Amino acid sequence: MRRVVLLCVSLLLTLPVLAGIPGVDVAVQVSARGQAAPAAIILSWPLTPSAGMAYHAHTVYRKAAHDTTWGTPLATLAGTAAGFTDTHVTPGVGYEYQVIRDAEADGLTFHGYGYVYAGIGLAAVERRGTVLLLVDARQAAPLRAELAQLAQDLVGDGWQVRRHDIDPTLTDKQVKALIAADYHADPAHVTAVLLLGHVAVPYSGNIAPDGHPNHQGAWPADMYYADMTGTWTDITVDNTAIKLRTERNRNVPGDGKWDQDHLPVDGAAVLAVGRVDMHNLPTFAAVDPTLTETGLLRRYLDKDHRYRHGLAPFDTVRPRALLGANPGNRRADILAMGSGGDALFGPGATDTLKWTPAATADSYTWGFGYTVGDFTSLNGHYRHAHAGDGADARHLRHRDGLLQR
Repeated sequence: MRRVVLLCVSLLLTLPVLAGIPGVDVAVQVSARGQAAPAAIILSWPLTPSAGMAYHAHTVYRKAAHDTTWGTPLATLAGTAAGFTDTHVTPGVGYEYQVIRDAEADGLTFHGYGYVYAGIGLAAVERRGTVLLLVDARQAAPLRAELAQLAQDLVGDGWQVRRHDIDPTLTDKQVKALIAADYHADPAHVTAVLLLGHVAVPYSGNIAPDGHPNHQGAWPADMYYADMTGTWTDITVDNTAIKLRTERNRNVPGDGKWDQDHLPVDGAAVLAVGRVDMHNLPTFAAVDPTLTETGLLRRYLDKDHRYRHGLAPFDTVRPRALLGANPGNRRADILAMGSGGDALFGPGATDTLKWTPAATADSYTWGFGYTVGDFTSLNGHYRHAHAGDGADARHLRHRDGLLQR
């Protein structure tokens, strides 16, 4: 099987955005299409400068997917340029492009970035490697059929699947030892880990990523499972003097939570790690008794299967994204382009709306929530306490089931 073009866009945003520059100016929303004869890859991006904004230039770079540097520019274009055609391409070969925009507003100069990977007649990926499927052992029996279907779908997508049912009493250190044993036995092929159910959650660091000092301490760190060489310690961090909102952030020597704020200097994230965990979500079962932890996992796995095969409701849902944020929020404007929606579906493909009414009124392929909040609420979008009558819980499982938690 062959594809005409394989496309993936990501946007890198620069710091001036957070000072008030609209995201549309610093994110180059580049897209690509392939042309078979004569062979060419055609890049394009919208030109929609905000008031008072000037675009001075666009510089295009190209490299192979696994190259680590961009090298010299492929082309330097005017600020009014809305695209570029690369004719020096070979069918069957993929290329990664970077477009850098030079812009200015109110005397401030800055860069905007856009990325796209494209090719002509790229072959489908038939061999992705081996994925380690780590299943919470408590879910193995009740989800027997769904887990078998997941494994079959993964194989169909090009993966070899190696499954382990994990005793819920195992610590993160013990779980990592199991992962490491499989990885070191076959490092060339073991490339991903999928944690399904409440497998041990590593905590690490002494940080407050949300800026609140009463949250400073250890935070969830599945990166721990991705690193096969780094030195992780539990001997230095002691935040006992901090008055915390929750003890989950407490970190003291020897408590099983790691010291590192970042990936260790001798470490490397060599494995892709994903987690599907519906633990401790009692509001759903309060509204619908079938939506226990197991019930939520079952519904997720059913939805995953339907999505992979284009079954209802994914056969008709429009290719758009919902960004749950307050309209007019500049950071929401940035996230609309960088968090998946516009990158996946094209410029203007993201609706920035309040989550609850939008998710109940329409269907979306992709959803992302952004606002301030608490452990059980998203300000202006969802509150756990309001779920007693089902009003807010239902919006997370609306009519098409696309934005399910």
